[in-house]
Amino acid sequence: MICPQCRASILAGSRFCSDCGAAVRKPPGDLMARPWPVTLLAAINFVAAGVCLVAVGLYLTLSDGSPAAHWVIAFALAWAGLSAPCGYGLLRLRPWARTLQLVKAWLALIAFPLGTLLSILILVYLLPRPSKVLFSGRRVEELTPEEIGLLQQPTVGAMALVIVGVGGAVAALFTVVIAAIAIPNLLSAIDRGKQKRTMADIRSVAAGVEAYAVDHDHYPLVCDFDELVPVLRPVYLRDMPRTDGWEQPLRYDCLKDEDEWIVGYGIHSAGKDGRFEFDGLEEYAGGATRDFDCDILFLDGEFYQYPDGLL
Repeated sequence: MICPQCRASILAGSRFCSDCGAAVRKPPGDLMARPWPVTLLAAINFVAAGVCLVAVGLYLTLSDGSPAAHWVIAFALAWAGLSAPCGYGLLRLRPWARTLQLVKAWLALIAFPLGTLLSILILVYLLPRPSKVLFSGRRVEELTPEEIGLLQQPTVGAMALVIVGVGGAVAALFTVVIAAIAIPNLLSAIDRGKQKRTMADIRSVAAGVEAYAVDHDHYPLVCDFDELVPVLRPVYLRDMPRTDGWEQPLRYDCLKDEDEWIVGYGIHSAGKDGRFEFDGLEEYAGGATRDFDCDILFLDGEFYQYPDGLL
């Protein structure tokens, strides 16, 4: 301990200073105990890390590998990498954890509006001197009387803690609302990307079929995708896609005239549900579709049935 009068060191358990004789009152031992808002902040950090890791798992499972998905994954991993150790450090009242939480709060100010509000509340709680003393890493006996007085102020007690608690509840509600809006849009964007990939792969296969027809004056004499592969590869297609964006097999059909000559072809995907709408090609109505489960059909050099807005 430190003598409040002459600032001399006092042996543990002493009631008087050996230098000046001043009486020494031992400060309450629970002054350096972890307040519940710090525990709340730690819990928020752990939840944030968990949400980020779940988001990474969803992107890795459902993403089409676009650059935007890579950026989202990198950001989520970075935020989880900051949040998890920050939560642990806050539980242990480590000085570096306060610094890390302040850095996160400054960064989150751009997440207007609720992220900005929560960050301001965290800054209001952690920036003042009482919080700095709380996270100083020192024992109660090593604190000065002024620092002990700071810890006994109400700002470190209920008033500031309630502010952080309300901010945490608002942030949790905001997260739920954003997730309810963003997740369906995310899944829709992922399926949209799979549609684009499917159409690009179908075009690639069709280009190989048309190149074969130019060289042989007729379309490939096959009516099955497995039979088509050795006909086109490797002369007309080096890497021949065999599945659509949902990893379902593509289908190849041929059109025959009355004399059983092959006069046309169709390449199509069953869509998201993996079930073809019809067994033949004549039944398809054609045109633009709005459902991810609808088939995508390429017929004789052009898309006959296709997702709306992607042709």
